[in-house]
Amino acid sequence: MKLPPQYSWLALALLFTGCATGYQLGNIPSGDMAGVKNIWVPLAKNDTFRPYVQPMLTTAVIHELDNDGTYQTSRAADAEATLNITVTKFTRSSVNQNPDNSTQTTQFRCTLYAQVTLTNNLTGKIIFKNIEFSGFTDYYVPNFQLGSDNVEAERQALPLATQRLAQNIVRQVTEGW
Repeated sequence: MKLPPQYSWLALALLFTGCATGYQLGNIPSGDMAGVKNIWVPLAKNDTFRPYVQPMLTTAVIHELDNDGTYQTSRAADAEATLNITVTKFTRSSVNQNPDNSTQTTQFRCTLYAQVTLTNNLTGKIIFKNIEFSGFTDYYVPNFQLGSDNVEAERQALPLATQRLAQNIVRQVTEGW
């Protein structure tokens, strides 16, 4: 049996709406985060000797949460969840050596590590506790010289490692994978 043309569009529309039910665009919070819309991110703690890491990481995490849009950041009094972060370690390792002198490093990798705990303030349940995250970036030392060039290159690379660390933290909070 063939449908009249005006009914074929109706059948097609019903087919697509039937397929679309149950699907949602964007991140879907886990059941443990049901009802949570606002997250408070207090100033990160710093267990390393790297100065200024706490505000840099806290700001990066807040920025990533705001960009993601799954949750809004808020003050402690308005928050339905709390994200506590502790910077636990900073490492610098050699990636490449000078081809003319194997004792000189030309490329380094700096990695920042943090332990993160997420608590649902509505239920008091700890969603995850002390999960370790890391973020890294590579940087080059110009003219194969160590000293002030290396210190400056590392200082400029640290915000990039912090940004990657923040992205990894927020990905866990919003996607829960």
